[in-house]
Amino acid sequence: MRQAIVVITGPTASGKSDAAIAAAAKIEGSIINADSVSVYQDFNIGASKPTQSELSSVPHYLVSACEPTQEFNAGVFCRMADRAIAEICSEGRRPIVAGGTGLYISSLLCGLVDPGDVSQEARSMVRGKTQELEGNASGDEISVSSGLHQWLSELDPQAAAALHPHDRVRTVRALHVYLSSGKSLAAFQSQHSGEARYDALVIALLPEREQLYEAIENRVDVMLEQGLIEEVMQLLKRYPREAKAFGSIGYSHVTAYLDQQCSLEQMRSDLKRDTRRFAKRQLTWWRNQPAKLGW
Repeated sequence: MRQAIVVITGPTASGKSDAAIAAAAKIEGSIINADSVSVYQDFNIGASKPTQSELSSVPHYLVSACEPTQEFNAGVFCRMADRAIAEICSEGRRPIVAGGTGLYISSLLCGLVDPGDVSQEARSMVRGKTQELEGNASGDEISVSSGLHQWLSELDPQAAAALHPHDRVRTVRALHVYLSSGKSLAAFQSQHSGEARYDALVIALLPEREQLYEAIENRVDVMLEQGLIEEVMQLLKRYPREAKAFGSIGYSHVTAYLDQQCSLEQMRSDLKRDTRRFAKRQLTWWRNQPAKLGW
């Protein structure tokens, strides 16, 4: 018999954290974070992590669970989430998985997608393209990531549409898959029919777009007021720029501002725009998932 769990998901700024905390209080639940940035230590404001009082009010797992320099992906998430679920159940509590990283949640519920081995030719091609971009006059981390994403858009527009241009790690993975197999990573994901690993009640919060965009605008303003720029300045002193979390929305934008690539107002405007675009992709992704995830 599969273990019963609750999943609360949806796009950024849709109210997942508040809903999960309220649900946990009602059903004696413990929360497992499924956000790809909140897993990293010290990346707090830009990840909209729960406050200390919220963390104290309900047991949380996988929040600040690893160093920013550590590799964290869907496979690592599944292993850690499986252990957390087992521990929570042993305590007689209900596991509540909460977050908006769709790949993590779908992998936890249905198993990981296996697109096969990456060919040496594919690795060589991606390495060569990366070196070419790094050799350009503006070959900083963001421009290299954007250049790789543009290449992916030309080869595999379906996979590129689901990724942020600054998400270098997932962009490289999608390039490896396409160049090795000639097939889109999105095609492998859509064909994946792994058996359900848990008996999951999946709740997706899908606000009307205008309401969601207003919440995003407010969230960006609040993050900047809370000191997002100062947080990034301190993080850059402690961790290498190659750390994966610096490529995420918010952190990549502030890094560009600190590198004097844009003004403060341009950074604020770009951050709101890119967060809206990301939320739109999340909305589309989750609305296409019900039959696959069985809610």
